[in-house]
Amino acid sequence: MLMSTCAKNFTALVLACASPALAQNRFAGAKLVEGIDTLDTYTREGTGPIARGREWIVRTVVREGPDAWVILTQWYDSTNAATALGTVRVRSADLSVRFDGVRDRRDSAAVLLTDAWASGWVVPAGETPRLFSGALDGPRYAGDAAVEGFASMSPPVGATLVVPTFALYGAGPLVTRADTLRVTDQAVLQDGPRAVRCLVISRGSTTAWVEAATGHMLVQRGSFGGGRFNWYHARRGVTPPQ
Repeated sequence: MLMSTCAKNFTALVLACASPALAQNRFAGAKLVEGIDTLDTYTREGTGPIARGREWIVRTVVREGPDAWVILTQWYDSTNAATALGTVRVRSADLSVRFDGVRDRRDSAAVLLTDAWASGWVVPAGETPRLFSGALDGPRYAGDAAVEGFASMSPPVGATLVVPTFALYGAGPLVTRADTLRVTDQAVLQDGPRAVRCLVISRGSTTAWVEAATGHMLVQRGSFGGGRFNWYHARRGVTPPQ
């Protein structure tokens, strides 16, 4: 009887991870860290030195009433002129996306979502505007909020979480894209004089260093140019990992 019960529980867990519609509560108890961060940008070619970029970012996470979080990502160029603004609104109960929008000098997009429906538009630079509206098979999640929410749940090294997300400028929210979040390691980063213990979380081609005690993201790294280059976004004062 015990073996049968364990097998049923394991099967239910596998199905919940595999099916977005069956995993409504994957972020139960998760939270975001409210505040404003200035992020510096860096690039690195191969194993060469990390070079400071000319752009910088202000990332703001605020509560919007008792039921929502809003994440604002404002980009600036080397002249301190604002160049792009991203806005993501997530439901506080489960961190599912309710709005995702981008506005910059070349293109823009906006989508409204529930667990069952999405409607919006995308205007890529130099391309024909696209409208979409249709049914969803469950909630969608945004990358940064999902990573920080996962980290806030204190997962051990080796823990994984599969979340349904979408590419706003790609196939759009009507097409499910599964992201696997995985805690690959622990590390210590320097935030000025303070040593901060971090969880290292991979998500597709990006890696995030997130403060273990709070779930606050300190550094993100990704690749471009066929993997020849890496980009970094690091909270000002934090030394990017070498």
